[in-house]
Amino acid sequence: MASNSSPSAPSSLEKVIRKYIPKELIPDSWKCNNRRQEENLQDLLTQGDNPQLGMFESAEELLTQINLYINFPRSMQYFDMDPLDRIEPMPYLHISLTNDTYVYEKDLFKIFNCSPFDGEKHSEVMNKLNACWKAMTDDNDHKMVFYPYILAKPDVSNQRPICGPISNALCKAFNIEWEEYVKKKKNKDTNAELDEYFTYTRSMADWIELIKRNFNHLVDNGFINLPQLNFFTPIDFKKPRIRVFSFDEHRFVVVKEFIQILAAYQMDWSTYLERNAEDVRTLSTFSFDKISKKICQNPENQLEFVILEIPKLMFSQTPIPTWDKGYCILAADALYELLMDLIVAKKVFHISEVDILEKIWIHVKKVFDALKFYFDSTSEQINFLHLKDVDAIKAMWKHVYNTHLKRYYPNVKHFKKPSQTAFSLAGLVETLESLGLEKSCKGIITKYAKPVYMQFETETEDGLSLSQLHVAITLCEINWVVGKMPKISEFIHNQKSCNRMNIVGCKSCLSEK
Repeated sequence: MASNSSPSAPSSLEKVIRKYIPKELIPDSWKCNNRRQEENLQDLLTQGDNPQLGMFESAEELLTQINLYINFPRSMQYFDMDPLDRIEPMPYLHISLTNDTYVYEKDLFKIFNCSPFDGEKHSEVMNKLNACWKAMTDDNDHKMVFYPYILAKPDVSNQRPICGPISNALCKAFNIEWEEYVKKKKNKDTNAELDEYFTYTRSMADWIELIKRNFNHLVDNGFINLPQLNFFTPIDFKKPRIRVFSFDEHRFVVVKEFIQILAAYQMDWSTYLERNAEDVRTLSTFSFDKISKKICQNPENQLEFVILEIPKLMFSQTPIPTWDKGYCILAADALYELLMDLIVAKKVFHISEVDILEKIWIHVKKVFDALKFYFDSTSEQINFLHLKDVDAIKAMWKHVYNTHLKRYYPNVKHFKKPSQTAFSLAGLVETLESLGLEKSCKGIITKYAKPVYMQFETETEDGLSLSQLHVAITLCEINWVVGKMPKISEFIHNQKSCNRMNIVGCKSCLSEK
């Protein structure tokens, strides 16, 4: 008789993985269970006849990518995690131009999300703490606060979550303080009261009070502005905090966020920007270099600029909180995600029939033509895209693929794991040929194989590692697609993302040298 029990809900780790990695690359039989995170990920990398995640050298490398992917404010809510199974890592600490340390206000609470309990007690404590944190803040995830201390490096050897919500050192310190508090209470109580003291509710209440007391101490001593806790606004908070985003030495600020923050402090933003700046798109940016000279010339400057590096991940990129209560990623990163789905997940060009390929290319070209509003080749400023727009882009591509292209791929050619572990340029060329890419992407070997190969700093004289070979094949395909569409190539260049996307032989880049 078949069981009527419903399947168990996926773990938080599995939810994150299925959001980060395209579903086509995850074996149908893979399931995240109660094993260690590394074991689950190792199984994901090796399961199936033709493992498709060879671009990751190890489970540890994939774990690092996931850690980067989920490290943003309110990630638990974004991924719909079970509070008991949360895998929020320690928050990033960001450095300002004055070498002060800042953290997202919403991330501040992650430092204190811990408990010494198990099971239902742990669940109740975490729910109570989450209610406290929610009452202390608003819905603006992009706000940053001064952080006066340096966090201890987490010891990840025995942490339950993927990267731990708190460092073991800090959690142990809380436990010691809690135990000392309990001992003092014991000495003051009568024997009859001792038994009552360790009741279900009292021990949890003491822990919550301990956490709140430590949090209040941090706020009071760190000049942190939380209106629900501060009777007077800390003096330090009178300086507006401006996020300066950065990658590949490019620094830029979101125009409307800059205007909004200065207006909130009753400061004249036109000192730094032209008046027509407020007419730009919601997430348009301006180069930080444009105002840095004005800042240096003003000895009474009251702005604090906090530098936020934008990491580059293999698949989905880390959501960035926006000033209008949403999330975004770089527009060029949205293009990269689309190309990765087209090339790595769907393997659109792993087909050798020339007549079919011509039909496929017509539809691919139409998709990119329809997306020119998002991938605007005329914009010379770095732009972000709201995640809702990124989702719309992916939905459009998915519809085109399912409607017009999917039927052409009953037996797509997969990358088969070779016996050797190092690959020369000839090995890259041979692999491109075995996948039929020289037929489907005419000129990919002669034009892109060597320049892509030369981008890698090989660890041995033998050439690329297996994971590097996987990446090199993808980069050859990306360069071939971009090379076929001049407007997309121009967009990538104007977004300062040629290096970020490993574009080789960009004519505009060469002319600027």
